[in-house]
Parts: sequence; structure tokens; C-alpha cells
Amino acid sequence: LEQHRPRPLWQRVGRKVGLDLPFSRVSRMRTMVNGLRLYQRVGLSAALRRMGVLRVLRLESLEAMLPPISQPPLVSGRESWEPEVVQDRVDLFNGCIMSTVFSNVNRAAGRVLAHNHVATAVPAAQQCCGALHVHSGMMDEARKLARINIDAFATDGESPIIVTAAGCGAALKEYGFLLKDDLAYAARAQQFSNRVQDVSEYLAACELVPPTHTVSGTVTYQEPCHLAHAQRITTQPRKLLAQVPGLELMEMKESSLCCGSAGIYNIIRKQMADDLGDRKAGHVIDTCADCVVTANPGCHMQLRTSLRRNGSEMPVRHIVEILDEAYGGPKVGA
Repeated sequence: LEQHRPRPLWQRVGRKVGLDLPFSRVSRMRTMVNGLRLYQRVGLSAALRRMGVLRVLRLESLEAMLPPISQPPLVSGRESWEPEVVQDRVDLFNGCIMSTVFSNVNRAAGRVLAHNHVATAVPAAQQCCGALHVHSGMMDEARKLARINIDAFATDGESPIIVTAAGCGAALKEYGFLLKDDLAYAARAQQFSNRVQDVSEYLAACELVPPTHTVSGTVTYQEPCHLAHAQRITTQPRKLLAQVPGLELMEMKESSLCCGSAGIYNIIRKQMADDLGDRKAGHVIDTCADCVVTANPGCHMQLRTSLRRNGSEMPVRHIVEILDEAYGGPKVGA
């Protein structure tokens, strides 16, 4: 549809500025998120909300989605994790949102993998996965990003590529299809896709080193659509949570129901997204769990916003944050 439906100039400019420019180069996203982190730390966020400025500029709902940015960005090529005993080696797909807004999650993944004797590298030249470009019909831009990432991970053509974002993982596993007509990249794209594994998929297949720190409390698990439906990964996250000492999993109703994020639908189809978000938030609240666990940044932000809109301050955490805490890492709320 996108290829054959001309858009008005204002929409083309808006998509270029709001989607292609920040999501086509991680360095641009990093600059933007550094600014947002400063915006949060100096208290400007709270001040603008009190003054009603965000409401006047119609930015209130977008700003509400932003979680606290607790750590500086994870720059690809500058950090790695090397345990004393190495039983396997993997490459981490850093992503654009995960390396900036959720850099704490990627670092937690590196520590959890290290506890399980897995050395983790973060290849330097990688960029955004292109998922949001595909969702928006910007196929040429998505293919360009796919080629960059295939080249970035080509130095080690056999190591698993570990992903902490379900949406990224689903997109990366489709590179073979995305570039099937590209004679220079078709075979390499399929080889790349075959290496991709979600972090829960990889860890659940390992003989997990038993965590020794108790994580007391209850959690409920929200299944990201791109994990449960696109990748058919449903039992692995639950298997991992079941191995955390002291933790009890409270299943919610309709756990695989879309939370309303759906890529960028919570921005371009806000009412539909809010309706789904409210329905999901109700199910989460009904469990009376201490926190809700998920595995995708869009779901994380949508759940956080929906819960607060429905009067709940329940924290939202990524599954590797729970595992990291069980191995002695920091407890990070959201």
C-alpha cells in the first residue's frame, strides 16, 4: 500500500523527521536520548507537566510513555562481557531504543550471559534493525539497514546473535525474506537470520547456572506479540522465571493479547492503542502481582503508560533484569 499510495507533503516530512532520521542512525538516537536523559535529571520534565506546556503542545501522551532513563547509552563496540570460564560466544544486537532508552537491559543481558559462561561482544558498526521502517512501508530504508547489519556481524559468521527486544528479533529473523531478491545479499541474509535468537530463547536452551539470590515477590508476564506470535516463543520466558528463587509467577488473563503498542500504532492509532492498553492494564492489575515482566521496549512503554492511566504504579521490568537481580545484580524498577 505504501508503495502505491502517495502521501501529502506534510506527512512525508513528518515521517522523515520523526521516523527515518532518528531511527536510521543510532548516533542520532543516542544524541536525542542523551538530551532526554538530561531533561529528566534536571527536573524539566516535572516542571513542564505542572505548567501544562506539554498539554498545550500535544506532547503529554508521548512524554508519559518515556520511562526513566537510568544509564548512559551502550555504545556498540565499546563494551563486552568476558567470563573467566567461556563455554560459548555470542554477539549482542544492540538496537537503537535498547542501546539508549533501555541500555540498562542490554547491560543486564551481558551480565546474565557472563554468569552462564557466555562471552558477549557488541559489534561496532551495527544500526537499527529496520522494524519500524518495515511497519511503515519504508522498504528501501529497511533493506539498507539490513545490509549494514549483515556486514557488521559478518566478522564472526557462526556465533548466535542475541536480541533483547522482541520486535527487533522478529525483524532480524526476516532479513532472509527482506533481501530474497538481492543477489549480493540473499544468501548472507538468510545465514544472518538463522543466527538470531531472543535472549530468553537462548538462555532457556542452555543448562542455566542456578541463580543464588532470592527475588521475593510475585510477577505477571506480558507476552509481546513479536515474541509469542511472530517467533512462537512462549514457554521459554516462563521457564526462566520459574528458576528464580523466591519468585512466583501469576498468570494474567489474555496474556498474549496485544497491549496496544503494535510497533507505532500507539502513536498513529492512539484511541485503538489506549483501548487495548486499558484492557491489558486491567488484567495486569487483577493479578495483584508486584511487577509485570515483558521483553520488548514498545510493550514496556505501553504497559507503563496504561497502568498509570488506570491508577497503578506497578513497575514494568524486562525478564533479564529479573534474572540479573537473581544473580546478584541491581534491582531496577520502572
